[in-house]
Amino acid sequence: MTLYDEYLETLEYGISDHVAVAQATGVIMQRHDLSVDEAGEYLCGNAASLGLEPAQFARMVLDSHLTRQRPE
Repeated sequence: MTLYDEYLETLEYGISDHVAVAQATGVIMQRHDLSVDEAGEYLCGNAASLGLEPAQFARMVLDSHLTRQRPE
């Protein structure tokens, strides 16, 4: 793997983290009727209390959201 390939992999991982946090923030806003700032604080606060990075907690939120959706 070249240095350029490693850079692209790191960049892609960072973008996927950002997307997960943004999506989870929306889920939290909907679930708890919060503003975007309140949902961000909720996400970061819960992540910190569990010793996780915000992106890790965001993926947990998204995973739980997918399992809670009812089939149409």
